[in-house]
Amino acid sequence: MEFDSSNPAQGIHKWIGLSIGTGRSSIIGVTYNGTYDLVQADVNEATNAGCPEGSFVLWLKCDEVINTPKIITISRAGYTTETITINVIDSEN
Repeated sequence: MEFDSSNPAQGIHKWIGLSIGTGRSSIIGVTYNGTYDLVQADVNEATNAGCPEGSFVLWLKCDEVINTPKIITISRAGYTTETITINVIDSEN
């Protein structure tokens, strides 16, 4: 089902919400894709979505990731940067 993002600039899409675990007890101080530092609002969103502690919600636009790998990085000072590849395969094609 398509719905509007909480950020109107992102438009109306079908969304996939993934819980991404960081391996840490808190996501505060974790950097997503080298440019976005996770903050308390991200903790609150993850908690509201039922994600375990140390995880954040990654929202993906379905039409942008089907059959196109999504590669993200998560990092934190003093720890190794991790790269994650997400594959969503259209089984009908």
